[in-house]
Amino acid sequence: MSHFSDSMEGISLDDAVNRIRRQTDGRILSAEEIDSEYRIRVLTGNGKVRRLRVDPATGEIIRRRR
Repeated sequence: MSHFSDSMEGISLDDAVNRIRRQTDGRILSAEEIDSEYRIRVLTGNGKVRRLRVDPATGEIIRRRR
């Protein structure tokens, strides 16, 4: 459940997932909100699993983890 109200700026977890899917052209394995950030795991087209942390306020990737 998101801690951000609809009236605040930012993006939803669904929006973040869609952005990552488009950017990586991959398959989303999991997505969740933890500690005020979105954590998304994606299987890329080249078969690698990427773990991304996304800032819900900006939609920007905070840190990439492999």
